[in-house]
Amino acid sequence: MNNHSYNLIKAMGKKAQAIWRYEQYLKDSGGCPECLALWDKLKSEDTAHLEEMKKILSAHAQSGVIK
Repeated sequence: MNNHSYNLIKAMGKKAQAIWRYEQYLKDSGGCPECLALWDKLKSEDTAHLEEMKKILSAHAQSGVIK
């Protein structure tokens, strides 16, 4: 496997962990509107980043870059 595909996989794992943590942080926010907005925004952004990485990794797999 090439470095850039490996890096995508590692980054995807980190993003998935962050998204899970943001869910926990949302639950623990104590109803603070600023914290709720922040964790929700970060969750949305990281979810979009994760989806983008999945598309790229899928394209790598289909083109044979990942072996």
